[in-house]
Amino acid sequence: MKRLLFITVIILLPTLIYSQSWVESFYSPADSKTALNFYEIQKEFNDYWKDYDLKGGYYYVNGEKRKAVGWKQFKRWEWYWETRI
Repeated sequence: MKRLLFITVIILLPTLIYSQSWVESFYSPADSKTALNFYEIQKEFNDYWKDYDLKGGYYYVNGEKRKAVGWKQFKRWEWYWETRI
């Protein structure tokens, strides 16, 4: 029984912890009517983080340094696709 529960948790955990709020308005690749292009995605990301005064993927809240979750991954994606458009 414990084994089955463990396997179920391992399978479902990635779907439960996905939480990048700026990505919520993105589309399914199969849905070309609502598909966003590179510049629209870039604008959504920049609009989301503009109030945080990011420096190298970190920002400060009440003097406490916090990591901007997803920032580095987005910047890698952006760097890769920016020259290919």
